[in-house]
Amino acid sequence: MTVKEINERLEICEKKCEYFCKHGQSYRRKHLQNRLSIARKKRNAVAEQKILDIIRQEKERAFWRRLNYVMGRRSGKSVRRVQVTQADGTIIDATSQRAVHEAIWSNIHGKRFHLAEQAPICKGKLRGDFGYIANTSAAAAVLNGIYTCPEGTDEGTRDLFDEIAHLRSIVPKDSVSTTIS
Repeated sequence: MTVKEINERLEICEKKCEYFCKHGQSYRRKHLQNRLSIARKKRNAVAEQKILDIIRQEKERAFWRRLNYVMGRRSGKSVRRVQVTQADGTIIDATSQRAVHEAIWSNIHGKRFHLAEQAPICKGKLRGDFGYIANTSAAAAVLNGIYTCPEGTDEGTRDLFDEIAHLRSIVPKDSVSTTIS
């Protein structure tokens, strides 16, 4: 063999290695499933149990590997400086820990988590009818399309209730559980 032929064969081997690095786990899984079915056909309980243990162990290892990859290391550090735009348009730098905390809490947290409280359903009679998590008879009435909106309910909320009733009429009755646990 010449050096050129050896290099070509080596290149083919490296490509196959790369392929099996990416796809080898599926081949291994298929192999273990085949061996498991053969052990079951032969009624070899010892071999069957060993193969099942290997499959279970590999599933657990894969689960924890994926979980650790997703959780990973924290990528960011704490915020040291924040710029806040005032009502008059001026920008103020918050640099102390307390000032940064207050700026984040008042500008981001308040808008993100309390803006929903301004929705019409969270005010007045609607809030009383539906409660905080809408698990009342009024919610069931909306799903059934028989809820009567109180006086002064805005058109958008009425349209939303109509659309909810329409969607519920499309979805089969037994396909969705209304039990909250």
